[in-house]
Amino acid sequence: MAVRFPVALKEWAAVVESLRMGESLILLRKGGLYETPDVFDDPHRRFLFYPTAFHQAPAALNAVGQRAQSRVVAQPPVTFAVAGEIVADWWVADRGRLRSLPEHALSESTLDSRFAYRNPGLHVLLIRAWILAKPVMHPEHPSYAGCVSWVDLREVISVDEVLPAVAADEFEARAESVRSVLGSAG
Repeated sequence: MAVRFPVALKEWAAVVESLRMGESLILLRKGGLYETPDVFDDPHRRFLFYPTAFHQAPAALNAVGQRAQSRVVAQPPVTFAVAGEIVADWWVADRGRLRSLPEHALSESTLDSRFAYRNPGLHVLLIRAWILAKPVMHPEHPSYAGCVSWVDLREVISVDEVLPAVAADEFEARAESVRSVLGSAG
């Protein structure tokens, strides 16, 4: 049975690659510049990742992210190769709780910058990543431009087969390390 995706979440290509390779499990989000101030909304539990290099720099990534960035090849049109499912979402307003957080691809300075922007705090999203068996090439469109998190795709993309980036048992064990730092999802 095909899975249909009407939306995509913009994320740095290196972060998407780290999820695809099973090297990370979480996203740290504040929201796009053109979204409601201080709010990242996650109305879509399942989506495609829209990889972008906009604002991405090696110094913004930790060792996991830098390894992932070395494997990324930018190629228009956009290539959808990874889908995501939000398993849990925490709003964390205490920077100290983020210091020992495992399973992400961002540098400490990037965490500090994102945390402090507008209203102190970050969404920590536990992501179950799925690899598309056949990546989908999709043309860019002006409506996809700008600093936004969510992109409504002009055409719904149907995918026949996805494979887990991380096996279920391993995902649960590693997700537990995130929950041990953050507690129950809010």
